[in-house]
Amino acid sequence: MDTTLSVVGDNRLRFYQDLHFEYDVHGNVTKRTRGNQKAGTQEVLDLTWNADHQLIESNTTRHGVTQATRYAYDPLGRRVAKSDAFGSTHYLWDGDLMVHSQRGGRQALYIYEPGSFVPLATIQGAGEEHSTYWYQCDQIGAPLELTDEQGQVAWAADCKVWGEAVMRSVLRTGTDDRSVIHR
Repeated sequence: MDTTLSVVGDNRLRFYQDLHFEYDVHGNVTKRTRGNQKAGTQEVLDLTWNADHQLIESNTTRHGVTQATRYAYDPLGRRVAKSDAFGSTHYLWDGDLMVHSQRGGRQALYIYEPGSFVPLATIQGAGEEHSTYWYQCDQIGAPLELTDEQGQVAWAADCKVWGEAVMRSVLRTGTDDRSVIHR
């Protein structure tokens, strides 16, 4: 028996390897703890949900420093904003498709295959400077690569069995300026 795996009621995972999960009465994850506090490698993620089960706040604590992120939704339940200590990202929608995001002076326009949710291209930039990137998707429309106007891979990911992306390349694109891990 795997002693690193513990399931609580309603098929909720409580422990897995160095992860610990807590849930609210509706099954939403409210806390995820990763790592070892004694070794100084612990990361705590606290999640707050509204009555519609939408994530409205996340607080990530690493090395004693907490970063708070807040989320806002429109009446149709679509995320329209994300704010943290460094600024806000705003999202525009066309039906169920997110077609535009903006953070500060950086903007990204998203183009989809006609009549589908499969991304085709994104145009990104600030002011007059912009670049076009093309999505290379798998058979179900999940992005695997993003190529620039010269056909060079700007971003790439491999997907695990349940869709978790494992990043292969680094490029800061769009309005979400997250670091991506080399593999």
